[in-house]
Amino acid sequence: MGLPRHEPEAAPCFARRVVEMFVKEITMTRICDSLLDLVREEDGVTAIEYGLLAALVALGIIAGAGALGTGLNSLFQNLGDWFTNQA
Repeated sequence: MGLPRHEPEAAPCFARRVVEMFVKEITMTRICDSLLDLVREEDGVTAIEYGLLAALVALGIIAGAGALGTGLNSLFQNLGDWFTNQA
């Protein structure tokens, strides 16, 4: 992409193309740097760990509530049967 010497109007077009290429290169460099910073950042990893921990706690609560519900159902069933037999 050489600059023709016999066309004086070509200089601004060439300079504009050079500036546009430079701006695109800077933009790509910034995007790459941002992506690398995102990969290196550990705050997201911590948030994911907390999310997984919360999910495990929720599963434990659900399993415990299910077992408790089954136990309570059995207890009240036995109480109901006892009261029925007493009458």
